[in-house]
Amino acid sequence: MERSVFAPPGLEPPCGVFIRDKLKERGCEYPYKIWKELVEQRKKRGNKYPSYKSFYKNYFTKLKDINLIEKVPPGEVEDYQKGFGPSPRQYYRIADGMEDSDCWRHPQTCYDPLSDLGEEDYRELKEDAEEMGVDYEELFIKRNQEDIREIANELGVSRGEVEKRIRRSKKIKKIT
Repeated sequence: MERSVFAPPGLEPPCGVFIRDKLKERGCEYPYKIWKELVEQRKKRGNKYPSYKSFYKNYFTKLKDINLIEKVPPGEVEDYQKGFGPSPRQYYRIADGMEDSDCWRHPQTCYDPLSDLGEEDYRELKEDAEEMGVDYEELFIKRNQEDIREIANELGVSRGEVEKRIRRSKKIKKIT
C-alpha cells in the first residue's frame, strides 16, 4: 500500500518505524525506554518530540490494537526489570509475520482509515454524506473499498474488521 508519510526533515524515521527497528534489534522492549531513545535522537537534531503519554497512546496502543505488536509475558524476558510503582514493567515484541508490514509507516491510518483524510476532504465527505442522507463513515467505506482491502491485507484481518474500525471511529474534528 503506497501512502505518503509525513515526516519532516530530522523526524525520520517516522515513530512507527523507529519502534519497529528498536523491537527488531532487541527482540522485545518496554515503551518508556524506546520513547527515551526517540526523545534523545530528536533533541540532538533540535526537533520536536511527543510526550510519553502521547507516544504510548498514539503508537503502542494502536500498534497493539492492529496486531503489529504483542505483550511479552514476564517469564519470557531475560533481564526482566520490575519497574517502579505497583505495576510491573510491560515489554512488547513484534507479532509473528508483521515485521515488514507497511502499517509501521502509518499505524494511525491502519487503525482508523478516516485519520488519513485532510480537513478539506473530511469536510467534503461530511457534506456529501449529509446531502445523501447517509453516515459519513458508510460513505467513506463505499468510496474507499480498495484502500480498505489493502489495509485488511496488511493487517491479516478481514475487510469487515477494518470497516468495523471505521464505524466505531472516535475521530472528532471540529469543522467551522
